[in-house]
Amino acid sequence: MLAAPNVRKPSRVPTVLITLAVASAIAYFAFFRHKPQPPVQAVPPVVAEKAPAPPPPPVRIEPAVVAETRKAELIQPKTEAPKKTVAPAPVPVVFTPPAKSLRTEIDELIADGKWREARAKVSAAFSGPIGDAERTELAQVGIKINQELLQNRADEKDVELYEIQQGDTLESIARKFKALNGVKGAIMYVNNYPENAILRAGRKVRLPKGTWSIVVDKSMFRMWILYEGCPFKGYTITIGAPNKETPVAKFVMGGKNPNPAWWPPPDVKIQGKAPVPYGDPQNPLGKWWISLEHDIHHGIGIHGTNDPGSIGSKASNGCVRMLNEEVVEVAALAYKGMVVTVVE
Repeated sequence: MLAAPNVRKPSRVPTVLITLAVASAIAYFAFFRHKPQPPVQAVPPVVAEKAPAPPPPPVRIEPAVVAETRKAELIQPKTEAPKKTVAPAPVPVVFTPPAKSLRTEIDELIADGKWREARAKVSAAFSGPIGDAERTELAQVGIKINQELLQNRADEKDVELYEIQQGDTLESIARKFKALNGVKGAIMYVNNYPENAILRAGRKVRLPKGTWSIVVDKSMFRMWILYEGCPFKGYTITIGAPNKETPVAKFVMGGKNPNPAWWPPPDVKIQGKAPVPYGDPQNPLGKWWISLEHDIHHGIGIHGTNDPGSIGSKASNGCVRMLNEEVVEVAALAYKGMVVTVVE
């Protein structure tokens, strides 16, 4: 009998695996579906470190190239980097008041009662090279100052009071006081006395202690009597004609003569013989001649005139002419060595 073929039974393993998988799924949905899950932290990506680049191979510079480069550096100037500009510190603004004029300074001193200081200011400028307008202005204020100090106030630093004695004359009083230089003119000027004043015993006169001098201004045709360098009184004068100019110089007084005769210069023709006597119409000297001495300029003087219409012009032979009634006052003040300054 034939034997039946051997038939292999199918395996049950797949069935079991499927059953387990289904059971697991059911269990997951039953127990873990609604359970919150913790947040998943992002993991930063890992960046691989970059390997350092290999150093470049050394470049070999030929000696000839180095020499050329150094030569070019020597030829071409090196340019420096621009310096940083620093703003300068602000300069403080200082207010400087405008300079005062000389006249303002003098007026302020007078207002403060400083008359002597004001006179010193006038004296320092008056004889110098100043303009006509300024000299006129200084003369006006100077005369005011000297009148105040010598006549109104009789400042003891400038004036000594003297009681007139029986028999005194202006000349005798002048000889008693050295400051008067033996001449009566200072007493006449300060006390307003005429030349032949009659003095009464017991009265007091003012005797100035300071120095007198004269300034002649040619452009203004003016002559000033100065006390302590400050104007006391002024006169209009005549100066030298063209080509016979009155010299600009500093003179000192020499001798003086009343009723002088005149010796004409060589270029002047006269009738008769020289000298021409006083009173002759050809004699231009008037009542007084006051000699002015100088090392170079000779024959110059201050004198009166027989031609009063010439006063205030250029008409003399180089001398200073005055009216006869005025030259008498100057002659009374004039003494040997007194300074006379002639300015242009």
